[in-house]
Amino acid sequence: MSVNSKRVFYVKYLAHPVYAEILATRSDVRLDRLENGSPEEIFAPILAEAHAYQIGAARDELAPHFHVHADLLRRAPNLLIVSSNGAGFDPVDVEACTAAGVLVVNQSGGNAHSCISWYDALGR
Repeated sequence: MSVNSKRVFYVKYLAHPVYAEILATRSDVRLDRLENGSPEEIFAPILAEAHAYQIGAARDELAPHFHVHADLLRRAPNLLIVSSNGAGFDPVDVEACTAAGVLVVNQSGGNAHSCISWYDALGR
């Protein structure tokens, strides 16, 4: 990886595999996948070096230690952005992110066209 490389991580799954495919074409980006049950000796170094966190919008799909709150932000001093896939950002403490200078964005409606097409295909 290049000197100016960025680290992105996610837990459990991505909303669409194209995310990983696009990042795989970038020599300056490393994508790390964690599981809810990943041990601290695995996830702590990833958090410490992460620049971006691609997070799911559902609170109950993530282990509490992967919710974005003041403790996670302290453990991720290089974090620049938390990007939520879905219609919200329930596992993200937006105020804590703002205080830490971390941008919070989401992609609500990103799958609306595919859902409408699927719905139309069923003749509904």
